[in-house]
Amino acid sequence: MEVERIRSLGTEVERRRERAVLRDMRKRWSERFATACATMIANEIRSHASVRQRYSVLPDEHGQGQETFTPLGYKKGKRIDVVVTGPLVGLQVGVSLKGLNFADDSSGNHDKNLTGRLYELRDEVSTVHDYLPRAFMAIVFFLPVAGCFDKTSAPSSFAHLYSELRARTGRLDPSVAAHAWRCDYAAVGLYTAADPIEGEYGLRPGVARYFPVERQGEPNWPPERGLPRVATAITLEALVDDLLGEATRGTATAVRYAPAEGDDLTGAPAALEVSDSALADEDYDVDEDDELDEETVDPGD
Repeated sequence: MEVERIRSLGTEVERRRERAVLRDMRKRWSERFATACATMIANEIRSHASVRQRYSVLPDEHGQGQETFTPLGYKKGKRIDVVVTGPLVGLQVGVSLKGLNFADDSSGNHDKNLTGRLYELRDEVSTVHDYLPRAFMAIVFFLPVAGCFDKTSAPSSFAHLYSELRARTGRLDPSVAAHAWRCDYAAVGLYTAADPIEGEYGLRPGVARYFPVERQGEPNWPPERGLPRVATAITLEALVDDLLGEATRGTATAVRYAPAEGDDLTGAPAALEVSDSALADEDYDVDEDDELDEETVDPGD
């Protein structure tokens, strides 16, 4: 590995020079990785039945518009990785993406720069919530699988990241100003990055699974060290469904219907069955929407 090669150099001057080159390469890689992740998540949100036809999602399917300046108030705004906006109600959902993509050259741990990333997250979330208290702000923090195995006695970088995100997630009420800095939803995105340790666990390159901080209102506890159990991690599709489900909880969008008296309990009569996709494909005219205010995102309790 490149890090091991740099460590083996004879003098500190040589190591410092090689680290500068490596940092530049890592920066370029991280920028491309961030754009790809933002586009991937935006595309999944865009295809969701509760969003398509009704809201605008950036970045677009080609990756254009990532970190677009999102207006929040008079001469105030914020750059957010993924945004869901309405034509009249503005920002509804924002998803901040951050990553700890590389191990520290000296310690081999992945969480050395975690404090700085958390400061960035706090500023981003509190700025949005100060101006738009009911906007739903989520964080997806990407970490390579090697971050689950990078410590022998202390909790792994993955476990450390989970504990920090859990302490920063969940608002009692959007109107409580003291909670403006807290996220509404958080998850860790674990991905394979061709690290040798991945082969020991039979993990294929290019695989990603997502570990929500909470599931159904309960903590989704991580292992102190090692990979989380498969049952505790979810796919990208499930992540977006979970995230948007939380964002729309308590709104008209979240309403479901039970069978009527006399209906077959296995489902409504065939003539009345309408799929979510069919509803989403209907023509929508914002000027005719009398219930737009009821459709705005509410983080719930």
